Amino acid sequence: MRATVAGDDRSSNFSVSATFDPDLTPLLSSVGTEYSLVRGFDTVLSPLTVSGRETLGVQFPRVTGTHSVTWRDYTFTHAHDLNLDQAETARESGTVSFSVGNRAGRATNWQLAYGGAYDLRRGGFTRPALTGTLTTSRPGQRLNTSLSYNLPGLDQPHAELGRAALDGEWQRGRFSVSGYASYTRVRSGAAPEDKPTDTYTFEPLRLGVALGKAEQPSVYLTAALRQRLVYVDGQRQGDDPLAPVLGFTLDRCCWAMQGEWDVVKGRYRLTVGLPGQFYPLLEGGPEGTRVPLIPSLSRPADPVR
Repeated sequence: MRATVAGDDRSSNFSVSATFDPDLTPLLSSVGTEYSLVRGFDTVLSPLTVSGRETLGVQFPRVTGTHSVTWRDYTFTHAHDLNLDQAETARESGTVSFSVGNRAGRATNWQLAYGGAYDLRRGGFTRPALTGTLTTSRPGQRLNTSLSYNLPGLDQPHAELGRAALDGEWQRGRFSVSGYASYTRVRSGAAPEDKPTDTYTFEPLRLGVALGKAEQPSVYLTAALRQRLVYVDGQRQGDDPLAPVLGFTLDRCCWAMQGEWDVVKGRYRLTVGLPGQFYPLLEGGPEGTRVPLIPSLSRPADPVR
């Protein structure tokens, strides 16, 4: 059931709703509100838009909501998703975040956000982080960068860089050149004896070419250099050299197939994609061949004699 009150020009409205489930007791499943308000002397150049929605679960106590204020090119947003009936052993109730950025769809788009996991029982963030993203694009060119800095919280005593990534691409006609680099830090164990695991992923050069019709290519071939370095508590794990990786993508109207071969490691994989989901068909390497969808067809590598 929903009741809505709208302004004369229909740009502003307020709604109250309730959902009932006849198979449950009590019948009332959730209640919610939704609103939108547009005000400004110049509704084209300088409007002020306030909008949001809030939902309270009754059958399963949970509160979710998103609220935003947009003025000119800037949008301020608050979002939360919190469980009101968490278990005694649970350390988190859900997530809470606050963000500011310019409007989506701009050629240069940025956003700065603060938030993370939140515990209602203890009244604070457990693992907060300050994140920032910047995306700039021009015809045939794209540059993305993102960064996440972990801040001290109830279950996170460290203030440190948690993630960083840089991704760029240049495209002209059927040919493209791109590069990628990322860093992530994950801690295991309880503080102060927890150990960090640092992962560096590099793909400094990736070349691509599209084959098929000019307006809609059906085959994409790629050749890239790739390296992945892992450090546990400052000690490097394994010996992963900079290796060439060859790949292809077959793009049809309603399905796609992707394949990849790591020349140095001898690893390969084949996947098929349907709308909204990719499924692994074949994976293999020095340890043998694996068929994820039909495990009985998997074969280990022959032992070295």
